[in-house]
Amino acid sequence: APMTRGHAEAVMPMVSTVVARTLGPGLKGFMSIDRVAALSGPGSFTGIRICVAAARGLALAIGCPVVAVTAFEAVAAMHRRHGDADGPFVIAFDAKRSQVYLQNFDAGGRPLAAPAAVHLDDVASTLAPDAGLLLGSGSGLVADALARAGRKIATILDTPRSAEIVASLGAGVTVGEPPLPLYLRAPDAKPQTPALARACP
Repeated sequence: APMTRGHAEAVMPMVSTVVARTLGPGLKGFMSIDRVAALSGPGSFTGIRICVAAARGLALAIGCPVVAVTAFEAVAAMHRRHGDADGPFVIAFDAKRSQVYLQNFDAGGRPLAAPAAVHLDDVASTLAPDAGLLLGSGSGLVADALARAGRKIATILDTPRSAEIVASLGAGVTVGEPPLPLYLRAPDAKPQTPALARACP
């Protein structure tokens, strides 16, 4: 459900509704879950924390493993499923502040490098030279930046990430330590600096 705020209050009632409809109401439905998969980011700092914390708390209560799937992995899997195009591709998410979260993939959907936060002025040198397709909410921004650098590339705007894709990918993830949010840059919000104590006269 598209939301601008209120995720923390909405997520667990939504989970309860889905579990009741698909696995049965009450504790019985929850206890039939054998794994929880969370979308770990990148994304908004608060949204990622809520998602991962809710998944970890749910898995702890059920007594099952919890794993993470990145937004890049989810979009790449959706792209492969739909067969939008052949060849290497790039996934970019709008990170605001003239940046995108970006990762290059080969034609088989395997990442060519770790994801990173990239300034739009630097995307031309960051993209794989043979990439022919852009995916994700930042693809239009990247295409514009490439055009300014004299490079054209096909574009597919925001590619949806479905819960079914996350669950399917999560079923194949090796269980390890509980997942952490995927942050690709420092948080925008900073703790306030305490005021210096003033000496009494």
